[in-house]
Amino acid sequence: MRVALTGGIATGKSVVGRALRQEGVATVDADELAREAVAPGSPGLAAVVARFGAGVTKADGTLDRAALAALVFADAAARADLERLVHPRVRAGINGFLAALPPGTPVDMVYNRLTDFDLSDPTHTALREAYATGATVLTPNPRTHALAAHKRNLITLGDDAQLAAWGVPEDDRAVLRSTIPHTTSVRPDTADALWAARRTLFFKPVAGYGAKAAYRGDKLTKRVWAEIVAGDFIAQELVPPSERMVEVDGAPTLLKLDVRAYTYQGHIQLLAARTYSGQTTNMRTPGGGFCPVLVLPRVPVADTGLQLPVKMDCTC
Repeated sequence: MRVALTGGIATGKSVVGRALRQEGVATVDADELAREAVAPGSPGLAAVVARFGAGVTKADGTLDRAALAALVFADAAARADLERLVHPRVRAGINGFLAALPPGTPVDMVYNRLTDFDLSDPTHTALREAYATGATVLTPNPRTHALAAHKRNLITLGDDAQLAAWGVPEDDRAVLRSTIPHTTSVRPDTADALWAARRTLFFKPVAGYGAKAAYRGDKLTKRVWAEIVAGDFIAQELVPPSERMVEVDGAPTLLKLDVRAYTYQGHIQLLAARTYSGQTTNMRTPGGGFCPVLVLPRVPVADTGLQLPVKMDCTC
């Protein structure tokens, strides 16, 4: 069986990879290949330095990932240049790994690590054909991404009048109204109004992932705004994140909080939270990271009819 792992930061890729290796499955790590592609002295690192300058390397000659991230995450064109320099080298490593497998090895399942979610890149033709013909199980697959992850769907799911016209029950629409912030597309004819209201909005690419190229409106510059208008973005009502007080090195520290539901076939399999600081979730915040989520039972309050959660304490 050949398996490729995909997912955002801290979604369990390494855990699954270790489990597969323990079962004797031959594995290749695209993250490791990406690191090798820009290792000191490599042609890949030389190409990156030629494009972005010597400021993206450290004194010891290794890649300064933080410096490079500051450049590419703020500039879509720069990010595309980086992918153009690194991705072919990663694909070559994966192809070399696959070529070394015994001939005729079946591909039973592919756990999709690619960020080409609809498999439109010509280098992914074989995988797309295998998925389309049912020769392999692909997860997540283009249909799953189109239904559950493409951000343009948020515009429709937040259009209560349209949903009512389609016959969506009121109970379902009430859930959507309470959980999906108002979302609209960014177009040249709406650009002026959205710019004026930018401080109350969050902007995301419709096919983005991992918080890449996502911007708080109050942090936008005119240059980035021009890229957003020219690109394929949505504008979403800004909803402040939840917060939690945690102890970091003995000091109380207020961190932001999000909760994620991992589902399969419409059923929640796992709830997890991440605490962080900054604009979006990350795994670099001191005291941050994954936290358990405790679902509290509700008990009736005598003579009131109210349902209150049982008090429970937990720490991150």
